[in-house]
Amino acid sequence: MEPKTAQHLLAAQRNRNFAEGALADPDLLPVLRQWGAVAAFYSAVQYVNAYLFERQRFEPQNHRARREAIAQALELRVYRHDYRQLNDTGYQARYDPMYEVTDAWLKHLIEVHLRRIGDDITSLLAPRT
Repeated sequence: MEPKTAQHLLAAQRNRNFAEGALADPDLLPVLRQWGAVAAFYSAVQYVNAYLFERQRFEPQNHRARREAIAQALELRVYRHDYRQLNDTGYQARYDPMYEVTDAWLKHLIEVHLRRIGDDITSLLAPRT
């Protein structure tokens, strides 16, 4: 595995840990749950970046380029819905002052959408023995 790929995976795990931490404490302020959703999205971004760099030596320069790469890469296409859910929630959490991420929705984002992307991409990139 390339060092840059490993760095993407490390960044993905740090963001995932933050998101899971926001989920672990039900007494957190709503704004911290919002940022947990943002961290979940950016974890997915880093997982996808790791895959794209390792397999294609491609480094998306923006979100649009990354979404297009997900749509084109056969192994990533199955994650389009998961990625969209994380992206849309992260966007709303950042920019819509009336949007609130509930504990249940944050849990779903992490345990369904992020888990599918993160665990599968990590498995795809694992060294073969």
